[in-house]
Amino acid sequence: MNIYMALIVVYLLVVLLFGFWVQKNLVKSSSDFWIGGAKLGLLVSSCTVAATFLSGGSLIGYPSMYYASGGFAAPWHMIGTVACWIMIVLFFVHKIRRTNHVTIVDLFEERYGPRARIIAAILNLYVAIGYLVLNVAGIGAVLSAVLGWSWSFSIILGFAVLLIYVLVSGYLGVVWTDVVQFFIMVVGVIMVAIISVNMAGGFEVIKNTIMSDVPWYYSTTGLDNYFDPQTQWRLIIMFGIANLAYAPYYVRILSAKNEIVAKNSFIIAGAANIFVWILLLVTAAAGRVLLPNLQVVNDNFMPVLITSTLPTIAGAVLLCAIVAAIMSSVDSILHVAGVTVARDIYQRMKPDAPDSKLMSVSRWAILVVGVISVAVALANPAMIFTILVFVWTFVANGLTIPVMAAFYWKRATEVGAVASMIGGTLTTAVWFFLKQPFGIHEFYPGLVVAVALLVIVSLATAPPSKEVQEKFHGEHMSLNAEA
Repeated sequence: MNIYMALIVVYLLVVLLFGFWVQKNLVKSSSDFWIGGAKLGLLVSSCTVAATFLSGGSLIGYPSMYYASGGFAAPWHMIGTVACWIMIVLFFVHKIRRTNHVTIVDLFEERYGPRARIIAAILNLYVAIGYLVLNVAGIGAVLSAVLGWSWSFSIILGFAVLLIYVLVSGYLGVVWTDVVQFFIMVVGVIMVAIISVNMAGGFEVIKNTIMSDVPWYYSTTGLDNYFDPQTQWRLIIMFGIANLAYAPYYVRILSAKNEIVAKNSFIIAGAANIFVWILLLVTAAAGRVLLPNLQVVNDNFMPVLITSTLPTIAGAVLLCAIVAAIMSSVDSILHVAGVTVARDIYQRMKPDAPDSKLMSVSRWAILVVGVISVAVALANPAMIFTILVFVWTFVANGLTIPVMAAFYWKRATEVGAVASMIGGTLTTAVWFFLKQPFGIHEFYPGLVVAVALLVIVSLATAPPSKEVQEKFHGEHMSLNAEA
């Protein structure tokens, strides 16, 4: 326990000091603070894309799900995510960069108009706070389970470090700490997978044990049909489209120094994340031998593996890897929240505000959003599941359809986009609170309504101006056009 505590304290201090170093030596303007001056190279860009996706859910939630109910049927989300990354590389990177925005909300304003910008900003802030609450709870869960600290203290300490280095260093602090944290994650996951397999007796023993004790592990639907066809298709479609409108990815596309770097960073990050997912599957399978009777509660598979099974050094490295995964996602969302408030709300009201003022507003927004997220997690843990339900479905049904139409349907209008965003999110929420009528998950009716409203309302209203159509659909936006 002392080694775990010492290592995690050292890790948090290093991250904090690194943030101060970045602020002093690299952050020179608001562009540096917001998108790193659009000058990131391939290594940094690839690491920050990969680290942003590998959240606490990846290293805590997924292994617990693989172990408890999914088995090798669980990673349906991987199919959708990989498909989405392919679409991003082939169909969206060049278009996003050539429209020359700073945030995804900028896109909504220039392609559709001010009303679409307001709705997009509200949805982005909700998603940011929701995602922060989930990961704040993750920090509390893993540190309290492994180190014995109270849940509240674990949350406050871990999040305080995050807030400070994001506040002082902005996007450059986020991406450079992502590089360090990504390598910690990869090393930790590799080490734990190898040690877990060896401790379990090798792949043959794992295979025979699973076949004998939990044969559902090799099925396509998991335990008790947990991943039925409706769930499989929901995960494929939802993750297959939601990442197109995930604000941290948008910033990373714009912060790369050119289109080639932006595209290659998603290819490399995608390959790295697939590798990590496979190792997590292997670790969960080994857990079926090492922890055959574990009752999974609150995603406790990894914390129990650390405290009861792994050698101390391996457990300590895995603990740092989990904390790194959480922090690498949370810092990105905090940064997006600050930029959304400063650029997409405040600057629209004060268009002549100087850089220094915008950076100040962004930092205050980061602080306020962070405090709200911690307060929600501490005050009402029961809300966390409900928030989780809506985070990705709101991105998919509220933002993705207008984003796709912005680049690939000239006829899409502002009123159509607004109707789609409001209709898609409200339908999703209402269907959930009606307890999923007819056994249909809320994602499906929300998506149908979002698509239908965009098409019907756009066709019933005046088309966008010639200038807008040229900017977003002109010859310069084709894949073969010179960047």
